[in-house]
Amino acid sequence: MHRGVPQPLIHDEFSYLLAADTFAHGRITNPSPPYWVHLETPQQLMRPTYMSKYPPGQGLALALGQVLTGKPIVGAWLSTAAAVAAIYWMLLGFVSGPWALLGGLLAALQPQLVDWSQVYWGGSVAVIGGALLIGSWGRLMLTISTAACIILAMGLIVLANTRPFEGLVLSVPLIISLVLYQRKKWRTIVVAAGVPLLLATIAMGYYNFRITGRTFRIPYLEYASQYEIYPKFWLMPPRTAPVYRNGAMEFIHRYFEKNAFAGFSTMSGALEQSKYRFNVLFTTLASQAVLLLPLVAAILMRKELRVRWIFIAGALFVAALWTEIFVFNHYLAPLLPAAIVLILIGWRNMHGWSWRGRPIGRGLALAVAVGFFTGAVMAVAQPKFRDPDMLDQQSTAALFPQLNQGRHVIFVSYSEMHSYHAELVHNLSDLQASRILWMRDRGDESNREVAALFSDRQIWLMHVGGKIELKPFQQGKDGGKP
Repeated sequence: MHRGVPQPLIHDEFSYLLAADTFAHGRITNPSPPYWVHLETPQQLMRPTYMSKYPPGQGLALALGQVLTGKPIVGAWLSTAAAVAAIYWMLLGFVSGPWALLGGLLAALQPQLVDWSQVYWGGSVAVIGGALLIGSWGRLMLTISTAACIILAMGLIVLANTRPFEGLVLSVPLIISLVLYQRKKWRTIVVAAGVPLLLATIAMGYYNFRITGRTFRIPYLEYASQYEIYPKFWLMPPRTAPVYRNGAMEFIHRYFEKNAFAGFSTMSGALEQSKYRFNVLFTTLASQAVLLLPLVAAILMRKELRVRWIFIAGALFVAALWTEIFVFNHYLAPLLPAAIVLILIGWRNMHGWSWRGRPIGRGLALAVAVGFFTGAVMAVAQPKFRDPDMLDQQSTAALFPQLNQGRHVIFVSYSEMHSYHAELVHNLSDLQASRILWMRDRGDESNREVAALFSDRQIWLMHVGGKIELKPFQQGKDGGKP
């Protein structure tokens, strides 16, 4: 568990923070700066505009925290609280109030959901989308209402703006089942859900246009066209390698992604990748072995219509994970509400089990509850591991008292042994207002051109190797490593 405000460490977190800062300043995107080659960093677009490559959902949540308190992480906390509330509402469409409350407590202590509240790359917003989708779908399968149709559309919109591929895979079988079993009332569904979906589509098209210049060109694909060699799905062919202007971009896209792309090219690699994916599935959806028992109990109820379709949607979702070259826990966020529904339904069913007239189910259900909540409290109370090799700007700047005050530009270079997963070059949206600008050292001539634009700042060279060294940048002198 984190103590205080966690520091961002992963490329993706910096990208989401760029989006959050942009939205918090009332902008959709930012103009491409003239010195953008010094700012180039993974997961961020520099051209045609300066913005995160990711869908806006997580960035909007972090922006809310930034606007309300000045701390983006508060947006992650609020979105996690909203995810728990959405799961409770979802469960009310499947189980009685007391069981739904138990499911809300399960969600509040679910270790993976707690972890998503402490990182900037999210997961909780997609959980909200999944809960709204499944909760409204569950109600619509029983009776059609305008309110449920609108909430269904809201769930689809949230998923489209957080985890679009995984959200699509989860949504399609549920929508198909709704059409099959409520086909006589399809007009009500189309009208009530279609209006918010149409408005959201227009807004998303405008968002794309402002960032990429094309209505149907999402920032994620624009970034891929500029930098990536290997596609996100291993069945697709690689692209021609672009020209990389710094080691971080080349390492991430030429070498790191190549290793992931090649994961299924051999039998041993496929087995290793499958083992990893099963581990991600377990740690994200169940988190503890004790919850596998109510999941098995839910399987015994697969003849129940809604349970059957949730299993179908979940199976397709899991199969889709084997098409992606990367799978991280937050990719499964849309599926977490479905897993919680199945666990609660199975738990309730298990509670009624008897053997030779003896109510053994109550004891089993109580044992599951004690086991889960004991394990969850222990997991949540555990200190959050931090890789000592990772870097954050706040701790790095604190090493040098001369950076504590004033305005600065720091040109950063790395040793050959440095891991490009540990990155210092990332900035927020308002570059002129930033007290410290972190840039890549691109040699004396290029550095001097940029330094001339910042006569009001102190200019530094920082080299990250076995230790971190800082020295003043002298224009006209060799801008190499300290």
